[in-house]
Amino acid sequence: MNPRRTRRDTLKRVADKRYLAGAAHIAFPGLGHLRRDGEQYDWVPVNYDTTPLR
Repeated sequence: MNPRRTRRDTLKRVADKRYLAGAAHIAFPGLGHLRRDGEQYDWVPVNYDTTPLR
């Protein structure tokens, strides 16, 4: 197993398929998507609202 290849392939798959991703060490809400930006990825958090649903 090659950790770099695994990480690269996982990030590519998450971005390409627009999977909802959770990350413990990212600011609230810690849920979002990855967007490809050249050779890098941007973290795009999900929109959230603190207003209770009725």
